[in-house]
Amino acid sequence: IGGVLNAFTGKEYTCYYGPTASCAGGALRFWDHDLTYPEILDKESDFLVGYLLKWSLDPLMFHQPNLRAYDGTHSLLSDLLDLTMQKYNRVYNLPIVNLTEHDVGLKMSDWMGYKASGVKGSLVPCTATAGASLVLTSPSAVTVPVTGVRSGGTVEIYGGQNISYVRLAANQTVTIPLTTCP
Repeated sequence: IGGVLNAFTGKEYTCYYGPTASCAGGALRFWDHDLTYPEILDKESDFLVGYLLKWSLDPLMFHQPNLRAYDGTHSLLSDLLDLTMQKYNRVYNLPIVNLTEHDVGLKMSDWMGYKASGVKGSLVPCTATAGASLVLTSPSAVTVPVTGVRSGGTVEIYGGQNISYVRLAANQTVTIPLTTCP
């Protein structure tokens, strides 16, 4: 929401996103009617749940006025996050991991390196003589996150699932055994 919502009327939100929006020259018009406060919370919490379900690392920002307790207890931010958590908990029972800014930066750097690396993966099915495997290759050095596999020295467990971080040197091929076959 980032400060574009008046906690009681939504006038500023409507100015940006409503059907007759005039803020930002009307470039952000999105909704077909002026949303009520509960509707705004519902729509914005949907966006936040989407970020959580994608495991988005992008930090969010909120303006301090959104922390003001309008009734002595509740704030715009607490209303938004409460609804977000209700929706998230209906879908998942996994914990939300809150990383430090430094760790977010490291993970983002690794992710950007992964996306730019040109890494390729191939699943090799079971054969009469060998089990299934995952073959990773990359033209550049990269760390590849592989969910559901325990391989290498850097492994974390989240929600009972292994997430391995497989390091590849430039032009290296790594084969990770997955299963044995009957």
